[in-house]
Order: sequence, then structure tokens, then C-alpha cells
Amino acid sequence: MGINSQWSYWLPIYCWTANTTIPGYPQTLNNLSYTDWKLGVTKDFGGGLSLSASYISTNANREWFTAGAGTNAPTNWAGRGSAVVALTKTF
Repeated sequence: MGINSQWSYWLPIYCWTANTTIPGYPQTLNNLSYTDWKLGVTKDFGGGLSLSASYISTNANREWFTAGAGTNAPTNWAGRGSAVVALTKTF
């Protein structure tokens, strides 16, 4: 059974919001299960404009989540951590 946890906390310093998401996924094909997670901050500038920065990663087993395994193509672990920065405007 999976869990789903989302959390946000307003930081009074410069009016940033810290946030995290930890969705758990139940057992899948051949008993493969994993949890991915995100830690980030968001700044709302008003008028529908916001800036966010997040780090996203997983505890997925490297042996089972590698793209290109068993082929002549270079292999790439699909679960490596990544940073994401976004500037968004809501109309």
C-alpha cells in the first residue's frame, strides 16, 4: 500500500514557501516498488508570477530502472536525481 504525503510551510524570510512531496507507489510488476520524492521552494511575486526550484529523486533499484540495458545503446539510470527551476505565469 502506498503513502501520499505533501507538505508546505511558509517561510517569513523573503516570503518563500518550502514544499515537499513524497508519493509512495504500491507493489508493481514483479514486486518492483519504489518511492520518489521532491524538495523545493517557491516564491510568489504576485500578479500570477512565481519562481520555483526543486530537487527530485527516488530510491528505485538501479538494476531494474536502467534505460538501454541489454542493448547496444548506452545505458542510463532513469532514477537519478535532478534539479528543476521554473518561472511560471498564471493568466
